[in-house]
Amino acid sequence: MIEFLDLRILESVAEHGSFSRAAAALGYTQPAISYRIARLEKELGGTALIDRGRRGRLQLTAAGQVALRYANQVSADMAGLRREVCAAAGSVRMVAFPTAAATLVPRAVAAFRQQHPDVRIQLSEAEPQAAIPHLARGEVDIAVGYTYPAVGEPGDGRMRTEELFRDEMALALPLDHPLATRSAVHVADLRDEQWILPHECPCRRAIAATCRAAGFTPDVTSETSDYLAMQGLVACGVGVALLPRLVAAVAVHPGIVLRPLAEEYLTRVVTVATRPTGHRTPACTAMLDAIKDAAAAVYRESSARTGAAVPGR
Repeated sequence: MIEFLDLRILESVAEHGSFSRAAAALGYTQPAISYRIARLEKELGGTALIDRGRRGRLQLTAAGQVALRYANQVSADMAGLRREVCAAAGSVRMVAFPTAAATLVPRAVAAFRQQHPDVRIQLSEAEPQAAIPHLARGEVDIAVGYTYPAVGEPGDGRMRTEELFRDEMALALPLDHPLATRSAVHVADLRDEQWILPHECPCRRAIAATCRAAGFTPDVTSETSDYLAMQGLVACGVGVALLPRLVAAVAVHPGIVLRPLAEEYLTRVVTVATRPTGHRTPACTAMLDAIKDAAAAVYRESSARTGAAVPGR
């Protein structure tokens, strides 16, 4: 019997081009993925679905392309089933990146619950690269994400996306740093500093591109994607760091100051996305309104804590 999981695994292998990357995306081991594909091939009469003779990215055979088409249809049907059942039960399913999940989303949920106490809310956390596929498959109703224009990251054109605010980066400095008294700091003034950067991600790529535009490559001495840990390292004098201002709405370490950059182009555009087609429930519409209101309030607060001017909105 063909199982739905087998079809999802085939979709993931086709998307990622390797058993190991598909395994990482789905949370399985590589041998388990290989086994399930072999099992699916056996259920389909022993027909090869993957061309295992090619080097590099795995390719589907002609039979595999046919199977993938049916797998996509089954996934769409399953997503429709979940969506309609959730709509009938009165629920909203959201996914948000970690900083948003810690700041604007709780505020939005609190306001939403005051008006809609009986609606079930399901929240998961994921970076936009992982969240948008969940939204496209109908596994969630709303995705709060971001893009970095500095590295040429456009939004996903398949989704209906609205900008919530532009989250400019703030410079984190130790209290006794010579630049700490400035009202704003130029990126070029940081060329001789040691840096604390996040691990490989759009934020790191945007920072690196901004430094290159200023004529230097940052001297990276420490790496962490935990913004609270990053602030602690800055406070201890390990280096300087650039943080999204939204982080200031979570907590600011008492041993640092946050200063705006003189340049305004290092920006993270925070967005909310929904599917472009299909019925939008009243609960989903109400949650979108709550997210927009919460985003505006959190943006004003985080900007005030970093000494930035808040444009009229």
